[in-house]
Amino acid sequence: LSITYMKVKNLRGRVDEVNRRLSPYVAFRVGYGEDYLEQKSSSKNCEGHDVTFENDVVSFDLPCPSRYLVGGDVKLTIAIHDDKNNDNNLIGESCISLASILAKGRGS
Repeated sequence: LSITYMKVKNLRGRVDEVNRRLSPYVAFRVGYGEDYLEQKSSSKNCEGHDVTFENDVVSFDLPCPSRYLVGGDVKLTIAIHDDKNNDNNLIGESCISLASILAKGRGS
């Protein structure tokens, strides 16, 4: 499974109001609980509420996707964290169903 990510927009809640800077990174997690795979991007310095990741790609080797099933589905969680001051504060996250993508045998 390969995921290309390019831009994160409208980051809210963690912008330093004095100098309007963030150091966000993206964390991708396949699975749930103790049995999951995770990859993280490097953090990016940005001003304002948008950040560009320049078509970065993360890949997961899923030889046995059923290992990551939860309730009959494989979930991909995408979370944005702020790495500023090493706080790793969660800015936001979303979950995506991968079951239909993996069933078709394609993962892009």
